[in-house]
Amino acid sequence: MKKILTGLTLAMTAAAAFAGEVLFTEKEYVAGNGKVYLPETAAEVMSEDGRIFLRVEMEYASDKRCTFEFASDNSAFSGLCNKFIPGTKGEVRKLSLDCTFYTQSYAKTFFRINKSKVFELKSLSVRTIDAEEYVPCTCKPEVHWFKNTRCVKMKNELAAMKPGYILLLGDSLTDNWGKNDRFNYMKENFNVYNAGNCSDRIEDLLWRVNDMGETIKANPPSLVTLLIGTNNLSAQHSNEDIAKGLENLIGTVRKYCPETKFIVFAIPPRAHSKLRPLPFPAFVNELYRRRMSELAIPFFNFSDLLLDPDTDLMIGGMYENDMLHFSDRGYAEVVTPFISGAIRLANAKNRPARYFEVMAAWEEYLRDRLETTTKNHALEEMLACRIHLADLNRYYLDVFKTLEKDPGAAVTYPAELLRQQKAEGLPEFIRELLK
Repeated sequence: MKKILTGLTLAMTAAAAFAGEVLFTEKEYVAGNGKVYLPETAAEVMSEDGRIFLRVEMEYASDKRCTFEFASDNSAFSGLCNKFIPGTKGEVRKLSLDCTFYTQSYAKTFFRINKSKVFELKSLSVRTIDAEEYVPCTCKPEVHWFKNTRCVKMKNELAAMKPGYILLLGDSLTDNWGKNDRFNYMKENFNVYNAGNCSDRIEDLLWRVNDMGETIKANPPSLVTLLIGTNNLSAQHSNEDIAKGLENLIGTVRKYCPETKFIVFAIPPRAHSKLRPLPFPAFVNELYRRRMSELAIPFFNFSDLLLDPDTDLMIGGMYENDMLHFSDRGYAEVVTPFISGAIRLANAKNRPARYFEVMAAWEEYLRDRLETTTKNHALEEMLACRIHLADLNRYYLDVFKTLEKDPGAAVTYPAELLRQQKAEGLPEFIRELLK
């Protein structure tokens, strides 16, 4: 045991000594003709969950936005981690960004910059950092100067909105909703503004929120919806970073409109293309759900309505050919009724007190029960848990349809919850919430 402890101590000492060491500079980058491999010693510094943390510092000038990435010869994707580099309009700009990736895919990892037509690198330094130093890029606003014209237009339109409007924040999944006649129902039934922007990652939206912050402060929305994060998945950002970015984004919006209510939606199922599928974002959505439960913010996941229940594959016709963006049918049959219903539910005057808190606690309770259920438990109980979890989204959709017909209709708890409540079989914490 003493030898083992000594070995661990030496390993931790070596890792600590290595933290902060420069792996390469622009000299090695230029010598490698724009591509430099990380030394194997970089893997000696990792967190408990097996991640390497790096800090990239550079001075550069670029006419357009480009990217730098850490990619691997053995990786199935384009990169282990990639970041946008804002254009500088010819000026020299300093940049400092942190990156992280898992060591399982570390072998033969290299760094490169996908340059624009005019790009000049003045200096470059890549070094290891401790996990405590690491700041996810999702929590650092990322400015793109080519968006300025549209951002000015959005601010002018937001300033002119009637008080108490609903603000929809997101990426192309929200932005494309406003095309053609897809958004007519929303405009006819709600005082709503679509502030989605194609290609946005969480850090892009964070910059836009800060940019229009004073406008929002002067004319605050009554409700903000968030559907964001899918572009962070394609950039291979970690689930933890995406969830932290969302939480930071909500905190930033609240700085400008502290009384505004929120609704957060899960990242929908997607694929990079038919030939290069990405895993459905179940892990990051679970982190979203937990964080929103802690913040007492309503969280909705309509993924089940886009997947075939028998095969778990995307339902044909719900997506465009890129397997990412919704089709007209997807917006008409899922997005519009689900999100409009969620808005009505959030604004319902007669919904039970602490409704969302109870629903989140009930879902968590059922998940835990399902995980601990054994063959010694009643089959009925196990099936009740499974059925409720599988039908949770469809239960919400039924509630939404009721509210669409009658916005003043009473909102009830799921039948299974009521059944156990009558049988007094609920755990104490849920009985307290129901009071």
